[in-house]
Amino acid sequence: MKGLVSQMGLPEALAADVWRTRLSLDLSRCAAMADTAELARGLAGLRSLAKLSLFLGSCRKLESIDAVSDSISRLSSLEELDLHLGCCDQLRRVDRLGVGIGKLQSLKRVSIHLEGCSALTDFSELRRGLSQLSGL
Repeated sequence: MKGLVSQMGLPEALAADVWRTRLSLDLSRCAAMADTAELARGLAGLRSLAKLSLFLGSCRKLESIDAVSDSISRLSSLEELDLHLGCCDQLRRVDRLGVGIGKLQSLKRVSIHLEGCSALTDFSELRRGLSQLSGL
């Protein structure tokens, strides 16, 4: 999937859209997606983004969301985050997501779906990050 995201020109298209305030992106069931590095490259420049809905559910090879978590942490205008990761069997960690979310004091609504992520065992950083948000 890493190659496909690049082939579609998605990172460049997103990075060039600096005034976008809302984004809903459905990449669920992408059988070959193992990481989010290319997607993260595109999200990093969306500084005006107020609402992000990202669907990555049933990406059976997805092992890491660290890169996209780091990009989300820099979206200082973000008010709403919907992150769908259900049934990502290989996803092992969400600690960087928790750290990143904790930095986003503008967040008013957060929805994270992790059902069926059988390899996930530690949610402490995610809980800690969510607890740092005063606007929820």
